[in-house]
Amino acid sequence: MKLFTQTEIQFIKDHLEDMTFNEIAQALGRDKCTVEIKAKKLGLKKKRINRNVNQYSPEEDQFVKDNYNKLTYAEIATHLKRPKDSVRKCAKRLGLKDNKKPWSHPTLKMIKQNMALRSNLKPQDIPDQLAELKKLQIELKNSL
Repeated sequence: MKLFTQTEIQFIKDHLEDMTFNEIAQALGRDKCTVEIKAKKLGLKKKRINRNVNQYSPEEDQFVKDNYNKLTYAEIATHLKRPKDSVRKCAKRLGLKDNKKPWSHPTLKMIKQNMALRSNLKPQDIPDQLAELKKLQIELKNSL
């Protein structure tokens, strides 16, 4: 095992906060694990910054509130350039309930086609609203 030089040790100390262990290892031509172990042996630790990288701005929160019942998580995520799961968590934090979410357009289309196949209805005769679809589904079950 190659010993660390004083220059390498100083490099680790100087860049521990502004570089990842992987970046430091690449710069030194060392293995990431070796750099992490050396930093630990030197008593060095990365400072934990108390910041929420996924924190939404007030404008983004408002967009989620305004569009929660109009768009899917995926559509909101695309607009905000955020992961879909992040939008779901934001909606939960804002107190928005999942049962108010409409189905995505492809899902709704598939449901309508499936319902049309099981009944004498045409897809365009099947309503788009979730409540109406549930009522129709109950009616179809009762008629079979």
